[in-house]
This record gives sequence, structure tokens and C-alpha cells, in this order.
Amino acid sequence: MVKGPVIIGVAQGLSLIAVILLVFAHVGQINTSKLPSSLSMVSMNVTSFASCLENSTGDPFPGMYQPNASAPLGEHLGLRDIYSWGFFSYCASVVTNTTVIQCTNHTFGYRFNPLDAMLSDILSNSSTISQFTIPQTTQFTNMTYLGNLSNAGFYLIFVGTLCAFLATVLAIKHHRLTFAISMSFLIASIVLVLAGSALWTTIVQGAMQINMTPAAGGSCLGIAVSHGTSQWLIWAAFAVLVLSLPPYVISFVSYDRALRPHEVRLDRHVSGRRYKDPTYYPPKSRALANVKRTSSDRAASGAANVNGRPPSSRQASRASTPARPAPTRQSSQVSAPARPRPSAERQASSYNTYPTRKGTVPPPTRQTSQNTAPSRKPPPTAPATPMRQGTVPSRKGTYG
Repeated sequence: MVKGPVIIGVAQGLSLIAVILLVFAHVGQINTSKLPSSLSMVSMNVTSFASCLENSTGDPFPGMYQPNASAPLGEHLGLRDIYSWGFFSYCASVVTNTTVIQCTNHTFGYRFNPLDAMLSDILSNSSTISQFTIPQTTQFTNMTYLGNLSNAGFYLIFVGTLCAFLATVLAIKHHRLTFAISMSFLIASIVLVLAGSALWTTIVQGAMQINMTPAAGGSCLGIAVSHGTSQWLIWAAFAVLVLSLPPYVISFVSYDRALRPHEVRLDRHVSGRRYKDPTYYPPKSRALANVKRTSSDRAASGAANVNGRPPSSRQASRASTPARPAPTRQSSQVSAPARPRPSAERQASSYNTYPTRKGTVPPPTRQTSQNTAPSRKPPPTAPATPMRQGTVPSRKGTYG
């Protein structure tokens, strides 16, 4: 079963590859270095244009090409052999010296106008003849159409590249909201890159009509337009973006605790041990783990006895491992010592220790029987014997 972090990692990796491919497509023809100069959206070869023009008109055209590759462009100093367009400029080189390349100034969203580039380099006395020689029935000569579509295609691809980059960066944070935003940016990037690459493909296909179009005199024209390497990079980036969409959707729809293992528990150490050791349980559920381990050991031993097979080494090791004692909760309060209960004699005598005062009735004694109630009347006394006046009492009684 594929885990969540692996899925989102695959999605991020694919979207990052797409961003890198789009960046390489953007840097094409940006300078004269080896890598940028080898990347272009469209290329045009006019090596045979002068010979075809001579066959069409019957007149030679000396000085049609500029042998110096370092000469500036757009100043009617002569044609170059190969022209290549990028998103920010176009460059030109000669066949005899391909290591030296000359480029124009950088412009954000450079317009693709191949006929304008040719006429700006052809000698002034030959530009009018060349313009009338090239047929006006193809899209190659429609500079407004090619310029507007190429500019729109560039902006679509540029914004799509930014969306793909944002989708890759936002997916670093593993959260449902960031996954939703990343998926939205990725879908927008797919749509924009598809639209931009489709526009550029249409532009180049329309300009390639000049390859099979003869000159006004019926001879060859000597102009060959072809797709550049950057266009294939953009289509490859589009395919990679489409492949990265399902992992993003899966990460957003089925996002749960499996995608964020460091948030399952409060401690990363606990979560790490949990995923490395399936038999590990956090301290709070240690008692439950002991119960599960005991029940599993009993079930394993019972199954081994029933099947008549000796227990495996794992079952034997688990059976020999003592169960972890359940932690007891210690109270932080100090308990006072219990007071001893008084004896029965002391309890009985404690009720008769009241002092007897003159003119007062002593309290009744505690009855041991629960059925009889204590009497509140004083005990009966013998009546006093009346004495005569002048007699003295004797020990035996009274004297007569």
C-alpha cells in the first residue's frame, strides 16, 4: 500500500520537473551561450534564398549574405543563414561560423515576424525585389497575425509556468487547504500551458506553408521554417503536469493522518517509533498493549496446540517477554495517620463521668439494649421517720 507522503512526493517531483522544462523553454535565445542558443521556439533557414531569387529574376544578387557573424542585426547589412526565435529575442548565425551568434535586444514577449527580420537584414537595393518575390498568399507574410498570436501564446505559457511553480511550493505544507490551492494552480497551469503551446504550434504550422510555396516566377523560394526545441520542451512539460494531477487529487481527497505522521502524536519520537515498530504503543496505552499482547499470545499458543505445530520464534520470544506493568497513579498529598478508636469500656464510662452537683439530676446511663428506653424518673427512696422533740437518735434507731 502506497503511503500518503510518497504520493505527495511524487506529485511534487513531477510538477518540479515540469517547471524546470518550462524554464529551459523560456531561456531559449536569451543570450549567445551554448545552451540558450540551442533552444528556440521556431527556426528559419534561408541559405538557398539568394540562389532561388536569382533563378526567379534572372539577375545576380551579390552581397546578399553577411559573412561576418558579429555584424549587428536589422541594419540592412546582409542576410544570415539561420534565424531562431525565442520568447525575449531572436538570434542569427552563419553556416561557416556557427560558434559566433548575434542576438537582438531583449523584449518581454517578443513578436514572431520572420518576414520583417529578413527584410531588415537584406540590402536596401534588394529588399523591394525580395518582398515582391515572396508570395503574399501565405500566413508567412501576415506579420500582424503571427505577431499577435505569438505574443498571446507567450503570456499564456508564462502565467502557466508561474502557476506550476506556485503549485509545487504550496504542496510543501501538508494540509488540506494547501493541497486544494496547489491542485487549483496545477489545473490552471495545465490549461494555460496547453493553450499557449497550441497557439505556438498553430503559428509555426502556418508559417511552414512557405516551405512548399514556389516563388512568383515559379522557381523555388529557398525559405525553410521548422519547429524549435523549446516547443517540444513545452509539450513535454504539459504531459508531466497532466501526470502530476492525479497524485494531487488523491492527496486532497484522501488526506488524513497518514499524510502527516509527525502530527499523529504529540511527540515526533513516539510517532517515529510507532512507524518503525508496529508492536510499539504510546505510554498511555501501555496497559492496553499488555492486554492485547497477552490475548495474542494465548491465541497463538492455542493455535499451535490445535495444529500440532511448535510455536514460531517470534511467538516464543513474545511469550517469554514479561508483560509491562500498568503504571500506578501516585498521589501527591500526604495522608494523616488514622486515629485509634476508643475501647468499649472507655465509651461506656465516658457517659458517666459528669460531675454531680447539688440539686441536679445526673444523666442517665447508656443502655446496652436497643429495645428498652432509659427511665427518666429518679429511683425510689425510703420515707423519713418522724422524730420527737428532745429525743436523741441511737445507733439502733431512735431513743424514747
